[in-house]
Amino acid sequence: MLKAKCVLLISCSSDEKQLKNEQLLVEENSTTEITEAVDLGNAHVTTFVNGTNEDETFGFLLISKEKDNYEFSDVEYTKLTKEDPFELVNYTGNIGIKHGINVTLGYINNPDISNVYIYYDNGKMSVIYLEEGQKTFTDILFGEVVKIESIIALSSNEEIIHEVHY
Repeated sequence: MLKAKCVLLISCSSDEKQLKNEQLLVEENSTTEITEAVDLGNAHVTTFVNGTNEDETFGFLLISKEKDNYEFSDVEYTKLTKEDPFELVNYTGNIGIKHGINVTLGYINNPDISNVYIYYDNGKMSVIYLEEGQKTFTDILFGEVVKIESIIALSSNEEIIHEVHY
């Protein structure tokens, strides 16, 4: 886990190696765990869990890259309730990048979940295989705006643990 002052980089240049602007993202004494970091070439998605066991949030940062410059695109996060077997943050946008992006971020509350199936309204399906102890999962789609039709979480024995339809 990373214990440090966490700032949201508004923009920076890889050549200059200095911040052009920064904004405090979380409280200074807060604990932030980076759970996944995905380099998409022209964008970066970094997922995080922040806070304490009693008061946690989870979400992601979306940073776009234009030539040698990185620009903050968006941040999405929500407070964890830990009431359901998994919780979701769903994002659709195109801020700072030239095409649409759909990000589905899930937080696993039930350790028996080993596979997550996400069904979209355009007929596409994503299957995410979780490693033991994995807390979050991320699914990223580019192009057209899509909506989630359903999400099914399965155990390692392929038994349905939780199912949500939209």
